[in-house]
Amino acid sequence: MVPAAELLRTANKVTSYIEKYVTRVGADRREEVLQLFDTLHTVFPQWTIMSCPMMHPGIHYASKNCFDVFGFSTEYIVQHSRMDKFFPHIHPDDQKDLYDCFSLVHDSLEGISPDEHHLYRYIFYYRFRRGDGKYIYLHDEKATIKLNNAGNLYYAIFRDVTEEKPY
Repeated sequence: MVPAAELLRTANKVTSYIEKYVTRVGADRREEVLQLFDTLHTVFPQWTIMSCPMMHPGIHYASKNCFDVFGFSTEYIVQHSRMDKFFPHIHPDDQKDLYDCFSLVHDSLEGISPDEHHLYRYIFYYRFRRGDGKYIYLHDEKATIKLNNAGNLYYAIFRDVTEEKPY
């Protein structure tokens, strides 16, 4: 098991790199971003969509179906989406692998021009403890949208894949 502080430090390395080298969408584009996410959610209603709270603290968005995926209200997820609040819900046996994945993401982003971040996405699968205490298998996909001349918009989409059967 990876201590939560170490997992948080690795996630913060990714954040620090982006903050230092990437132009990010600012709060001045908040309404445009919220409208975009609302539209995405109508196209993909089974996914929970969330802006990255670390990259865009002035534009925080979480779709209204948080309870369906996480077992917590949207308000709870908005308040607890910072990594230090999110990581304790990850199954202890999955924390080391997630740590390794965040380290890989950091190394990968350093080798990619910020203008090309929107060409890549990172998909994680891990067990997450819902509000009712039950663990689910979570599909956690990190991606970027490049908004015209406004910079990169970092977001994640989540889905409970516990009951899915591969074909």
